[in-house]
Order: sequence, then C-alpha cells, then structure tokens
Amino acid sequence: IGAIHQETGKNRALLLCDMIWCTLRYGVGYLDYHVFGFAQNRGANRKTFMTMNHNVSLARMVNDATYYPLLNDKFQFLQRYEAFLGRRWLDLREADPQTLARFCQDCGVVFAKPHAEFVGKGVERLEPGPDTDFVALHRRLMDGGQFLVEEAIRQHPEVARLCPQSVNTLRVVTILNESGPHIVYAHIRIGNSDRPVDNLHSGGMFAPIDLDKGVIQYPAYDKARHTYT
Repeated sequence: IGAIHQETGKNRALLLCDMIWCTLRYGVGYLDYHVFGFAQNRGANRKTFMTMNHNVSLARMVNDATYYPLLNDKFQFLQRYEAFLGRRWLDLREADPQTLARFCQDCGVVFAKPHAEFVGKGVERLEPGPDTDFVALHRRLMDGGQFLVEEAIRQHPEVARLCPQSVNTLRVVTILNESGPHIVYAHIRIGNSDRPVDNLHSGGMFAPIDLDKGVIQYPAYDKARHTYT
C-alpha cells in the first residue's frame, strides 16, 4: 500500500479498501494488485487480467501434484535432472569447509541460495579468493539457510549485455496434451538492480518474445511498470 501510495498519490485507507474488494471480487492478491496497476484500472477492465488465483487453478488442472516437489525443492530437481544441467552444484549440509573451498577454487564464481525459496530470495553471488576464510563462509551460509552452492552459468556475451550482473533467462510456458507439447507464451527476464538475479520481484524486468519471429516483442517493464527499451 505504501508503494502504491507513493506511485499514485491515492489515499492509503481507500487503497486498502479497494485491495480487499478486489481480493473478494476478482481473486487478486496484493502483489497482483500492484503489478497489474489495479489502482488505475477500473470496472470491466479488471476482469481481463489473469490473476494468481486463475494461475493456481489452471496449474492444478493441468499438472500432476505428485511432481510439485521436483520444482519446489531445488535439490530434488538437481538430482533428477543433473544430466541436463551443464553446471556443478554442492549441498553444504553434506560438505565440509574444505570441500567448499575446492569447489569454489574449481568454479571461480558461484551462487549460494536457499533450496526451497523462489523469486530470487536469498540468492548471493560469491567470488572467493585466496584469502577467503572458508570455515567462516561455510558457517555463514549454513546459518543463513543457503545450503545450495552452484557453479555460475556463463551466458552468451550478447545476452550478458542486457545485464552483466545477472543470468538473463527465457521463461517458456508450455502445456502438454494428446497432440504433444505447445508453447503458451515466452518472455525474457533481465536483471536491473544490484541483486544478481533477473526475478521481477527482486528488481528485474521482463519482455514478451514473438513466438513466430523469435525476437523481443516490446520494451521490457519492471514490477513498478517502468518501461525500458
């Protein structure tokens, strides 16, 4: 509410009431309300948005919940799809400081992160040097719940130009039916802050991809709906 008040100048109490109304009427959570600009969108236009509630309902309809842990737990995902990753990783719960030191020396740049978080929470870029105290680093990461340490992905230089601090990724949403897999939409995610991630909720931005031409379709925009060419 504070962020929306700063952006729009609208009364905080009225924003709260409207947010509650939109939750009850449209199934819009506070993040959707902010990202979709519901403070400015009124009337029938609000019905045109696919909200988080719609997204969850659709996901439950087309996905087998048995496989949810593979996506919710990074360690399960890494173990299941390790042959396709192309990068090394380490579970600090099973590695001592000496193992961490060897891993970092081999990889150079690494990323530490919680194994069950999302939207870029807790992700940290590390580039340990010869003077690094790996006993202290191991203890700090363990205390912070950053049990997963991964080798940094080396992206194509042209993609890195968009934001050198982060790995800039493509999100391709697909659906599988009797006739095979189909792409619903795709967009590129780009970092835009001092955080080493491209997640929208961690300061990043995104732009849609033209599926026929394979090019970025429109200027990118961030959570506050600022646009970037």
